[in-house]
Amino acid sequence: MTDLLHILQELTSRIPEVGAYQLRSFRKPEPPRGYLKNSREVVSEIDIKSEEMIRVILSEIMSEAAFYGEETDRSISEEWTWVVDPIDGTVNYISGLGQWCISIALLYRRRPVLGLIYVPTTGEFYTAADQHGAHLGDTRLPIMEFTGVMSDAVLATGMPFRSPDIAHGFFVCTEDLLPECREIRRMGSAALDLANLGAGFYQGYWETDLQIYDIAAALVILQEQGIVISDFFGGPFDLFTSRSLAAAHPRIHGNLIEHTSRGYAPYRDLLQDRITAG
Repeated sequence: MTDLLHILQELTSRIPEVGAYQLRSFRKPEPPRGYLKNSREVVSEIDIKSEEMIRVILSEIMSEAAFYGEETDRSISEEWTWVVDPIDGTVNYISGLGQWCISIALLYRRRPVLGLIYVPTTGEFYTAADQHGAHLGDTRLPIMEFTGVMSDAVLATGMPFRSPDIAHGFFVCTEDLLPECREIRRMGSAALDLANLGAGFYQGYWETDLQIYDIAAALVILQEQGIVISDFFGGPFDLFTSRSLAAAHPRIHGNLIEHTSRGYAPYRDLLQDRITAG
């Protein structure tokens, strides 16, 4: 088996050069130009160049792996595949908000086994490798402790801009959850939100129609931290086909599922439909 820890070391030494490139255009008087690649999704010139830089780095670390990026090539191998989001949170980036990151995952036979999330604005790395735990910087993350009371939980989510057919369920679910939990956050980067869930800064997360590159790296962190991952109705979550993701500390996952399954009940058939990756 490939030495995943060695790969992580290589990544943490080289990916900051991409972050430095991104920071040169962040919060400047003339922000990076962006355009809509489809409804409500923005791509900037920095996204494209960053993905090119990352692809070169990854090819030098593991040339035999296929490459699945948000902005350019999308191919998946039966063995190894890199999955890359060069800027998760592009709207935040071009708006001058600091909640954005670089997300890189390595899949082995379509299963995430290595994840790296780098936050250029803080220099922080969230990393994880299959059966090797998760780290924030050089510190191994402990399995998070939590009271198990929903009123103590901070939850995170994302707006359903990709999901107009089921968007009403989001607002029903949010209205249902808000008086039950401590607070709900919508920060604009699914990868970073899920990394923060793995670190114990949040206790739960739900969202629809996330893409492979949004979450592949964070899934490794969540798995290593014992976070329970399912669809909105408690069924298994599949990286390539599931339309809904509910992830939470084991003590409140069932409670979160009660809310999501109730809020999205009218759309259950739609949510069971499978979507293609990408």
